[in-house]
Amino acid sequence: MTTLSLDRRLALALAGLFILFALLIVKFGILPSRNNTRGDFANYYTAARLVREGAPLARAYQDFVWFQMEMDRKGIVQQVGGFIPHPPPTAIVFLPLTFLDAVAARNVWTAVNALLIVVCICGLARLTRLHWLATAVIFLGTGFGLINNFRFGQMYLLLTATLVLGLLAQQRGRDALAGGLIGLLIPMKYVGILFVAYFAWRRRWRLVLAACATVAAVTGVTALLAGWEPFRVFLTEVFPRHFRGEIQDPFAMLFQSWASLFRRLFVYNATLNPAPPLDFPPAFHFLSAVAFWGFSALAVWLFAVVRFAAPRHQFLFEIGLLPLWFLLVSPSGTTYHFLLLTLTTTAFAAILLEQHRARAAATLAALFIVINLPHYLKLLPLAQGWLTPLGYSRLWLLLLFGVLAWRFFRPLIALRPVKTKLGRALAVAVTLIASFSALVASRGGPAPADDGATWLAVDDAEFKRHQGLLMKHPDAGRRRLVFSYCEFWNEQYTIYSTDSGRWTPPARRNYYHPDLAEDDASLLVQTIVNGRDEIWLSRAQGEEPQFVLAGSQPSWKDAGRSFVYINGGALFLAVLADDQLQLRVLRVAGEQRRFYDPACSPRGNFLAYCVESDKAAAPEHSRFQLRRYDFSDGRDELVLAADDRLEQPAWSPDESVLLFAQKQDATMALAAVKLADGSNQTAGGTLYHLTSAAGHNTSPLWQAATDRILFTSDRGRGLEFSAIFALPVPPALR
Repeated sequence: MTTLSLDRRLALALAGLFILFALLIVKFGILPSRNNTRGDFANYYTAARLVREGAPLARAYQDFVWFQMEMDRKGIVQQVGGFIPHPPPTAIVFLPLTFLDAVAARNVWTAVNALLIVVCICGLARLTRLHWLATAVIFLGTGFGLINNFRFGQMYLLLTATLVLGLLAQQRGRDALAGGLIGLLIPMKYVGILFVAYFAWRRRWRLVLAACATVAAVTGVTALLAGWEPFRVFLTEVFPRHFRGEIQDPFAMLFQSWASLFRRLFVYNATLNPAPPLDFPPAFHFLSAVAFWGFSALAVWLFAVVRFAAPRHQFLFEIGLLPLWFLLVSPSGTTYHFLLLTLTTTAFAAILLEQHRARAAATLAALFIVINLPHYLKLLPLAQGWLTPLGYSRLWLLLLFGVLAWRFFRPLIALRPVKTKLGRALAVAVTLIASFSALVASRGGPAPADDGATWLAVDDAEFKRHQGLLMKHPDAGRRRLVFSYCEFWNEQYTIYSTDSGRWTPPARRNYYHPDLAEDDASLLVQTIVNGRDEIWLSRAQGEEPQFVLAGSQPSWKDAGRSFVYINGGALFLAVLADDQLQLRVLRVAGEQRRFYDPACSPRGNFLAYCVESDKAAAPEHSRFQLRRYDFSDGRDELVLAADDRLEQPAWSPDESVLLFAQKQDATMALAAVKLADGSNQTAGGTLYHLTSAAGHNTSPLWQAATDRILFTSDRGRGLEFSAIFALPVPPALR
């Protein structure tokens, strides 16, 4: 095997760049990653711990706050996270690291990633026959992508290494090993599917079967350890929205994609995109479909018609084209995704250098380095209105990379005669598919606010900057409304008030489940200290909450005098009297049940709460129940039973109606039960559905001061990234 040689001056220049890039990666990537648990690594590690402990991994997709609290219990501090949108097998990758504490595990993962850089550079050099120094400069030229892979604890170095080693094994005739390596991470990162499809097209069936067997094995091991439920939830709730680019902020320029660009240009959203240049969603649907199917058709056309004289050049061109296509159609491109483009750049550069096109190879390599610079961050302030495309410079440069590559390769290739007929057929197919997609998306499903709900704007500088990402669990006193808010820049959950801003001062802990008494001053919150759930109390806004007792999910019964909470699988009533704490166990619902979401009624007469049964112990009963406890006589009654999750009950001011959230297919909807009579002699009643717009609608609250129903929802936003919405009270519930 011959490696392309370098002259002395070029070797010295590349050596200088190599040292510079290496120092930058070490200083800004590797060293900051030591002895901390920041970034996506915390999500992977926590999910792996959940699998090891037998906890329900499926819930990691359905409740950001629950997952964040699990991170707290694992000793991960000052780091907000969530497992969305990662497939369930992602947790298995990090399972061996769960035998270490989070910090030690992160240090091991950082060391592994440093070794993977060497593996990737050596593998790419052997695969492409490019000099190792030129390969190293290109690979380290990923810059912010490589730095962020370290700082976030991402797994794209591992992904790139397995793909490169798999291609190298295939090149050496070891198809079974190649299939195993290429298929190893497909259940976690989908790009490997393109390579399997490519080798199926090349009829390398042994490789394809090995890849499929590896995917099946990884999936099976995950199901054995975590069950099939996480896969069901992921495939029905998470993946469809991820494919549409509806994860986190779907309008964010940081996740550069065509869907994000066209969404910002043509889709109005009160919380995230209040001033698009043109509010015309069909244009978004049509152009997004054109981009996806157009680039896909172009890739098919190139595979069908492009022919190099040398078979090795043909192979390098085709494997280089796959990551380029993937990045062009990705629904949410981020910096570390561009590690995959190193395969494209080295493969294309090797072809050009072997054809004595050194200037063209250098141009592509230089453009690759420029693509990975954070220029788009500098352009964000200018990207307003019809100038929005300026903020997508990385996307445009990626497109330029493809155009220049075609221009450089065109004199070196022959085109098969089918080019005209195939090209026209693909163009017609793209137009028809895009038009159909726009029609279906425009007419299918309910309008975003057809249930009458409107966004609740918060007049605070923090929310003018971030539009209220991420707001959870609103609660009201007599006149004041509070909620838990995720501060992404400060990496913590804190408590805010809609009328006066931040309630809890900055701290090294997260505060959840706020419950405000009628005096508008006494605030109970849940926090986690050294892995233990604790309830803390603040008596005035701005005052640091103080420890009260161990427990979770507090709910005031009286105005600052007593509250109900959960601890050790039981419901307790805590009475605060003259700084003395008196506790009483509430005798409710029986054994083999898990209590959650207690809610005391406004007048203190009743307690609503939810229970989840052990289905194996009581298969004849519904798994979830909404129940009511009478404080006056201890009577405990069933209000509603369901096989799907019921959660977060809330009372009407006169205690005659119970609001709650209920799982329905791939979403959460709000409903209400109007109890049978005013005297509340029986708990049964009439069921009413309150929401119909798509999204996870949770945490209902009947706000007496404004006589409306408040709730959190991710409608029109990324999955589980909720803001507060308001809904008129239906006349039937009054």
